[in-house]
Amino acid sequence: MKCHKEQKEICLEIGDKSGYSKAVGNMGILHRYQGEYSQAMTRYEEYKKICLELGDKSDYSRAVGNLENVYKEQGDFPKAMECYEEAVGLGRELNNMTYLCEYLSVKANLLFMQKEYDNAKSSNKEASQIAIELQSQDTIFSTTIFKHKLRALENREEAVSKLEQMLIGGANEENQATLHYEIYKIQNSEEQRQKALELHQKLASKSQKFYYKKRIEELSANEAHAQ
Repeated sequence: MKCHKEQKEICLEIGDKSGYSKAVGNMGILHRYQGEYSQAMTRYEEYKKICLELGDKSDYSRAVGNLENVYKEQGDFPKAMECYEEAVGLGRELNNMTYLCEYLSVKANLLFMQKEYDNAKSSNKEASQIAIELQSQDTIFSTTIFKHKLRALENREEAVSKLEQMLIGGANEENQATLHYEIYKIQNSEEQRQKALELHQKLASKSQKFYYKKRIEELSANEAHAQ
């Protein structure tokens, strides 16, 4: 946070509005990672405003996407969807396949959370196709997992089998944590919950990502329910 504050001050001093906006946006991301949603929202709104002034549609789309994350994590799904519809539209307009792929993937998860499964499948399929064209391994991984989550709605055993095959395929530590978590969510298996918890705790010891903290809280709370 200190580095981004210093960058913001330097950019303000030399009149670099673009650099200033990026520093503000990065501060918003850090606030969100720490669960400081009000501060994150303030930074993202400022970031969005400056991008509009500069006519920078690319960074504006990032600001809108970042706002979606805050709304989603606070449970305001209609506002989150509104942001992602705008972000996806901008990704198409700019023909920025990297951004569009990311926005479609996150949109699919948001639709899944609202039980709009057909629309979620369509959005994820398009994200997967773009990810393969871009050879974006992280998004290929996430869209593949999502495909199996949808499969689990009709055939849980087959979905778990596919996820277990991904584990055997040599997934890295973070991906292993995600796979064990998703298998646990489908099976409600104490063994999978424990493995997911241990891996997320290990990852959290190396990184302060708020995402890890939230997963650990969820998995630990479910431990209490299991006892």
